[in-house]
Amino acid sequence: MARLPSSEDRELALKLGYMMVRVGRRSPGEPSINAQERIAYRQLVELLGLGDERIREIEWAAEADLPKKQGLAQLLEELTAGWRQPDDGRGPA
Repeated sequence: MARLPSSEDRELALKLGYMMVRVGRRSPGEPSINAQERIAYRQLVELLGLGDERIREIEWAAEADLPKKQGLAQLLEELTAGWRQPDDGRGPA
């Protein structure tokens, strides 16, 4: 996780990952997190190297924030605001 050097960046990545798998349900009959998403999320958790208590806190905060969002686009926009500057040369901000 060399590209996420600060704990704040790793925590935000975990929150974003958690929220993405929670809102990714394609039909009401599906579980909120499918098996492939669960595996990918567990791999992310391991790579980020955060403590169990901090992980629980981040997941709790993400659950609390989910009902406030009006869709995936709003979620992504809010969670990634400030990550990049418009003129950083890496495409659209």
